[in-house]
Amino acid sequence: MFFRMLLRGVYYIVIKHRNCLETWSKSGGVTITQGSSTDYDFTTSASQAYGSNLKLKGSKYCLYSGDCNQDGVVNSIDKLQIVSKLGNSGYIPEDINGNGFVNASDRSISVINLGKTKFHHKIKLNFHEKSFTASFILFLIFSFNYVNAQTGNLSITQTNDGSVIDINIYIKRTGAIPWNLGYASLVFNYNYNAMNTPVETAEGIWDNNSNAQYDDQTISFYNGNKCVSVEIGLSNVSTGTAVPTDSALAGKIRFNISDPLQNHDITWNTIYSSVLDNNGNDITSGITFNNPPNAQLPVELTSFNFNTSENNVYLHWTTSSELNNYGFEVYRKNSGNTQWQLAGFVPGNINSHQLINYEFADKSL
Repeated sequence: MFFRMLLRGVYYIVIKHRNCLETWSKSGGVTITQGSSTDYDFTTSASQAYGSNLKLKGSKYCLYSGDCNQDGVVNSIDKLQIVSKLGNSGYIPEDINGNGFVNASDRSISVINLGKTKFHHKIKLNFHEKSFTASFILFLIFSFNYVNAQTGNLSITQTNDGSVIDINIYIKRTGAIPWNLGYASLVFNYNYNAMNTPVETAEGIWDNNSNAQYDDQTISFYNGNKCVSVEIGLSNVSTGTAVPTDSALAGKIRFNISDPLQNHDITWNTIYSSVLDNNGNDITSGITFNNPPNAQLPVELTSFNFNTSENNVYLHWTTSSELNNYGFEVYRKNSGNTQWQLAGFVPGNINSHQLINYEFADKSL
């Protein structure tokens, strides 16, 4: 830093950022000489900040984030401000990690830093001791822990009756290492020209109605309302609840169908989606996102089951209504293979309002 007109003396350097706690330099101040440059590095030690008010991330000491309203404390007001902006994009204070949009990653930072406050020196202004706010470009380093050993699977199923479509989101653990769900933005794309007015109709075990460790589970909109999400988050720093190895419901969203002749086009949006454990570790890279088969909307499925005989698999399903249903494509995925392969086709009944039974045999597997 170089301040040509600054008088010689002892000063406190104050750093202000749009969503970080105001942070002062170390107790005792920094001696600055008029006409000369001064180097000061906050990242080398916690004691470089007044009250040692820095957080070690990796090998660097960083500012505490999450003070969105800049009142000097990270509290529930900041958390609620972030929750209210989930799905929003742009240069906004709720985007804590600076990736251009607000999701579960930002929410987790505010919860982990709850209760943190600014420390500052009460100054009697005189020639020897003053404060100034540093005016320079500040590069903040957000260091997240990516725990690839923690793995899981997210899947989507859909059912509909020609007038509404229900989207069910399931999550399960796939690896040997257990982990507890802390925060999640489970975001998916949908055909907004054929489906509208999404509402939450069911919640999982990570909601305050059944689990006091969590905030109320909600839905949010991303990318100009072209994507919708299930939002999950711990209310405070706590252990959270484990993700089971069997698929568990994470949330259910119902849409009205405005055009039953179109496909639903439901796919995971992995840009906006984020999954973190109870410690705030981002494990999104260890999650497999499985998309549902894309299909026209107007088939109401009432049952689906299967049985096996030697090397043959027999599928049985029943519909209660069909509209312009040409037929069903049956896909197979072998163990250890990530790709689905077309196994066959079963013709539909075009239009129907009665129970119709179907079956398909996949032989010599």
